[in-house]
Amino acid sequence: MAREVARNDRRSTVGEDDAPHVRLCAPVELSDNRGVSHPFALLSPHHRTSNGRAVTDIDIENVGSQRLTAEFNPTTILAGNNLYPATIADSETGELYDWSSSVPKVLKRMLRLGFEILEQFHQHSNLGAALFSINARQVIECGDIHVVRAQWASYLPTPDVPRFLQLMTIINAQTIAQGSGVIKLATHLGFEFEYFTDPEGNEVTGVLHIKRHGKKPVYSATFYNKVRRVAQMRQGKTLTRAELDTVHGHVRFDITAHSEGVLALVAAARQNLKRLMKRDPHAFTNNRWLEEFQNGDAQPTVWWLERAIFVLSHFFDDQALVRRSFGKWLIPHVLNKILRLKIIASFTSEAYHKLGQLDDRVAAAWRSIETPEAENWADELAAISGRSKATVHNRRNKWLEEFNIDISLPHAFYRDLLFFGPNSLTSPEARSALTASVRDGDGEASIQILQEAAKDFDRQRRKIVGATVNSLPHIMPVKASVAPPLKSLATQGSGGQVRRLPVGDRRQQTLGDSRKRRLLP
Repeated sequence: MAREVARNDRRSTVGEDDAPHVRLCAPVELSDNRGVSHPFALLSPHHRTSNGRAVTDIDIENVGSQRLTAEFNPTTILAGNNLYPATIADSETGELYDWSSSVPKVLKRMLRLGFEILEQFHQHSNLGAALFSINARQVIECGDIHVVRAQWASYLPTPDVPRFLQLMTIINAQTIAQGSGVIKLATHLGFEFEYFTDPEGNEVTGVLHIKRHGKKPVYSATFYNKVRRVAQMRQGKTLTRAELDTVHGHVRFDITAHSEGVLALVAAARQNLKRLMKRDPHAFTNNRWLEEFQNGDAQPTVWWLERAIFVLSHFFDDQALVRRSFGKWLIPHVLNKILRLKIIASFTSEAYHKLGQLDDRVAAAWRSIETPEAENWADELAAISGRSKATVHNRRNKWLEEFNIDISLPHAFYRDLLFFGPNSLTSPEARSALTASVRDGDGEASIQILQEAAKDFDRQRRKIVGATVNSLPHIMPVKASVAPPLKSLATQGSGGQVRRLPVGDRRQQTLGDSRKRRLLP
């Protein structure tokens, strides 16, 4: 069972979420009882593989059945760190593949790389004895590996990294009394939110969103300041000028799909497959796995993840079906469909008030519901307004275009954001003046302060957050490695000569793009 598997390319690279678990360490060898120095670690969604370790956690959960949990970072294994993306060139031709994050043969190798490395560790330390049984090797080869989580990342250009993270915290973390309890603004949107600060200056260094289905995590999304992480790892002097420009001018954005998230990716891929094949009935028909993927019982395994990534990376360019980076689908999906940041960063307080003043039954119903059901919002609005569900959807589309406000989100979120957000950004002097004007009953002064705060909040939210989430992900050079080919786990023998990890023999080159290129010797 893989605790973490991931894949990347220029716009979508394996990443990290936030501070590592301090007790984790890379296994030097597997002992006779098949344990390691730290046999088990329960990781929160924002814990991740450190830059300094390619494999951080090995857990034999049940010695009798020899169930193994492994967390690994393919980018760190190949490139030594995960600042820039990495890929594997063809072991025979040295070629790099266009949009390697969605190439089946690259996906297959990268999603199994941690198990290959573990096999090498074990053989190196145990005189060539194989770690995996023949049956286990066959299971790994066919991808019947449970995915606990898979992670990708990108860099988004932003005018100001610390300010962006501060605004994301203000937008999501405001605490609000609800009945006898307390919620956060993010609760209105259906996800959990945490932020992390520098203990010395209180600067926000990272923010974490967790979307759940019931109690099970589906997706985690993390924005953080890579400059801080580089300083923490003392890597600043090792970075190139281009790498320094990347970390200083961009916010790192990591996306994690947990087991439920893998199933969500499969469901999205099936929908995309229907759309693509409706337009081109012959699309994908030469793939032997098509029938199983369309109609089989989906599981959160490597086999299903590989094919979901492949399908979701296909788009129609004019009349031609083309394959692109997986990040082309994944990043906008998480930013806009899950976190809803495009909407949050685009509307204004003026537009909100205009919508609030409409004499419309659907608008009135939307304003009247404090905690709508996220999955059935349209049915609920239709029932309260007395309008049809089709009318509700028509109103939603119309008001999205007219006001940049999406009524599928709770009215309470917009209201509370515009109440708490502007006040949080006011200066200490403005807060003192507002307190004094309320004390003195000076309504004119109070209104002026609040109006200025609302305008400033609109400006910063749109200028900083909007500019960031609406930008194209940063295009980075790819670090490509050609390592001596490892034997297939499905055919590797149970014993043999000791083989060392191919670290010293690896040839590595940084290229300007990921299109098909021959790696120079």
